[in-house]
Amino acid sequence: MAGIVCALNVVKIFQPIRGKIRTPSWRKQSSITMGDEDVKKFVEEKIKGDKVVLFSKSTCPYCVQAKKLFESLGYTYTAIELDKMPNGPSIQDYLGQKTGARTVPRVFIKGKCIGGASDTKQLHDEGRLLALLE
Repeated sequence: MAGIVCALNVVKIFQPIRGKIRTPSWRKQSSITMGDEDVKKFVEEKIKGDKVVLFSKSTCPYCVQAKKLFESLGYTYTAIELDKMPNGPSIQDYLGQKTGARTVPRVFIKGKCIGGASDTKQLHDEGRLLALLE
């Protein structure tokens, strides 16, 4: 089915492209890519490298919520912005295998995944988040 767009008295008819699937620009890899073992090593090193690590996306409102929570508590964290990395989708796939969920943020405290933003907020509301951070 063709789409019709009218702008400034000009009508353009767009035909769907048949037989050709384009990779969205956010899924395109740069010339520097990591293999599966490199992705695993990267993630594991980041998780062990800091007390609080968030695998995040810069425009995700849940990621922003989790970051603000840690900032309000005065805790520093490491944020790995997957949408800014050429291998972000591969890292997110590995996190899905490791934690059982591909959603962001994936929050790690002392090397253990505590879940996402809602899980982090719930731990805070229940008074258990600070104990994990100590």
